[in-house]
Amino acid sequence: MAPKLILTVILLISVTVTTADYLRPQPHETLHIQWSPKPASYLQQVRISLVGDEYMRVTWVTDDQSSPSIVEYGTSPGRYSSVAQGESTSYSYLFYFSFNFINF
Repeated sequence: MAPKLILTVILLISVTVTTADYLRPQPHETLHIQWSPKPASYLQQVRISLVGDEYMRVTWVTDDQSSPSIVEYGTSPGRYSSVAQGESTSYSYLFYFSFNFINF
C-alpha cells in the first residue's frame, strides 16, 4: 500500500509543478478574410458521379434560377466537342427553400 501512496504523491506533485509553470500565450491578431461576392450563376457544390459502366452524372448548385444547364465535355483536355443540357430542380420544405440543383 505504501508504494501506491508514494506514487500518487509523486504524480500529484509533478502535475502541480507542471501546470503552475504554464503561461497562456497572448491572442493572435484577428484574421481578416477578403470576401468578394460571386455572381448568382456561380457554380457551387459540383459533383461528378459514375452511373453504371458508361454514364456520368454532373450536378451543381447555383443561386440563379435562369442560368442555362449546359455541360461541355470531351475525351481530350481542353477539347470539348460534345454538349449536354440538363434540367434544373429545387424544392421547399416548411420554411426551407433549396438552391437550384442542376442534373444531367
